[in-house]
Amino acid sequence: MKPNPVTKSCAVCGQPFTRRASLAAKLTTCGAPECRAATRSRNVANVYRHNPQREPWNTGRTSRVPVECACGCGAVFDIPPNRAEANKRGVYFVNAQHFYDWNRGRNHVNFRGGPFPYGEGWPQIADAIRQRDRVCRRCGKTPEANGRALDVHHVVPFRASRDNSPENLVALCMICHREVTRLEEIEYAPYYATPRACLVCGSDFYPENPRVKLCSPACVRERQRERGRARDHRRSTRKTEYMRRWRAQNREHVNAYARQRKARRRQAQTGPDQTP
Repeated sequence: MKPNPVTKSCAVCGQPFTRRASLAAKLTTCGAPECRAATRSRNVANVYRHNPQREPWNTGRTSRVPVECACGCGAVFDIPPNRAEANKRGVYFVNAQHFYDWNRGRNHVNFRGGPFPYGEGWPQIADAIRQRDRVCRRCGKTPEANGRALDVHHVVPFRASRDNSPENLVALCMICHREVTRLEEIEYAPYYATPRACLVCGSDFYPENPRVKLCSPACVRERQRERGRARDHRRSTRKTEYMRRWRAQNREHVNAYARQRKARRRQAQTGPDQTP
């Protein structure tokens, strides 16, 4: 007995084609090379070769979330909804190169306020110090051996002293200037030109390093107390939810135990039964 043929319409070209019932349930195209190529490239919506009941991957793009690249290029692209929910900062990039272009200057985690201005007339003051010292005051290196003009360094950093007097300035070579600056970063806290809002009290302050987000020890203690209260609330909520589920699953047992407890309390109040 031959199987009954089934006539269907091709999902690509729309032409009718006839196949046996067991095979027609799996096919959505007529089998022409152009239709099969379109199915393999996944350019046709609502076409899935092996399971017609399964929604193809490209029809789910209608539910994706459009976002804008954070680097400022203006590019708009789509992302899955779960990625948008997992991203707490709301910052998205088209690719790694856009992130590298954005992750500079103030956007970098180690940004320390940028170059600090030394005031008016600083180039003339620096040239005068180079002419006075001639060589590095630390190692005696000349500008020719340094490979460039000597650096002018503040003995007490300008962010702490605001002093451009000749007594506070020395000429150093590139290597000595780097070493002295590293030692000063330990003794003198770096200055941040951009204030930051405290997460607890909301007041503006200048952080000592990029990871400081609270302005004072009092705000640190208050933040710890807030986290402790939130942790206790989560624990109590989990315990309450666990007890509620347990009572719902063991309602008969809980009711029987409650009846026994009431009977024991009533018996203790009235005394034992007197039987003749």
